[in-house]
Amino acid sequence: MEKVLKFYLDNKSKFHIGDNKDGLKEVFSSDQFYSAMINKLAILYPDRLEELIEKFNQNNKLSSMFYGLRFEEKDTEAAEEIFFISKPYAPLITKTEDIQIRKLLKKVKYISTAAISEILSSWNKENKDFNVRDLEFETISNKFLLLSKELADKNINSSKLKDLKFIKHNDRPRISIDRYTNKSEQFFYQKNIEFQYQKTDKFIIKPFIYSIISGKLDNEFIAAVRLLADEGIGGKRSSGLGIFKKFEIDNTDSLNLKLNQTGDYYLSLATLFPDKKETESILNYDLEKRSGYIYSNGGVPMRKKSIRVIKEGAIFEDKIDGRILNLAPEAYDEHPVYLFGKALAIPFGGDK
Repeated sequence: MEKVLKFYLDNKSKFHIGDNKDGLKEVFSSDQFYSAMINKLAILYPDRLEELIEKFNQNNKLSSMFYGLRFEEKDTEAAEEIFFISKPYAPLITKTEDIQIRKLLKKVKYISTAAISEILSSWNKENKDFNVRDLEFETISNKFLLLSKELADKNINSSKLKDLKFIKHNDRPRISIDRYTNKSEQFFYQKNIEFQYQKTDKFIIKPFIYSIISGKLDNEFIAAVRLLADEGIGGKRSSGLGIFKKFEIDNTDSLNLKLNQTGDYYLSLATLFPDKKETESILNYDLEKRSGYIYSNGGVPMRKKSIRVIKEGAIFEDKIDGRILNLAPEAYDEHPVYLFGKALAIPFGGDK
């Protein structure tokens, strides 16, 4: 059983999702989402926290937070939603002589779930790549790839698609103020990501964020996610960043990802920390560092253990479970500091 957690955004909503290099990420990864939910559980159910965490760890998996585009008709307010996931790390081969198409496929970062179903069916087991030569697709702002038929009834000129910018990276000049003397101190730039609505002749197109959770979602976790939706995600929330407009829970029928089936290969939708034996099955991947500090009950911050995780979009043979790690340093015994490295993946390449 899977559910889609949908987080809707206001126009020009701003978020600060940091990486380990003082930069910005566009994807709020599954392990970060998990940590944010656990923090809300600790607020709502402090006396049952260990019990609820153990139950979720045993029964549930979750994806990273990806993007969707909601097409709302101006006249009727009827709406259609298209969901995207991160582009796989395996090559997309076109066999075309058109250099522009090949460059475009390299630039794309997110692929619609309808397009990913067709791409996964083109897997070449010998070359370990996807042959997308016959794929009829469009791209939006050179970042989102979707099937041409997904836009067939929307009367949007292909030449205008590249001008629809939903994600903008900002650098805002700021000055820190000494809290005691009220004097200006260091000048700096605050980075954020801004989500923007776009308009066509027929539609208002609104970006949103979503995540998939597998397993039964208990009421306590629904309450924690609702609190997270109210309070926001990422950094700089005291400055109004990271806030959502609305939160909804839906089923996954429209995504058609077949997460409950099996295959010869799997595409990861989550950050992953595999067991040592499972690393032999990984074909295509990228790594991302996890580090930082523990802040508990107003005490002195302590540095967590530093590790590297496999990013969403990895390709691997055989089904991988992944692991949940405790990153608390040895001198820290107040509570575990979990990193959620369990796999949630799309099967493809044949049934076993």
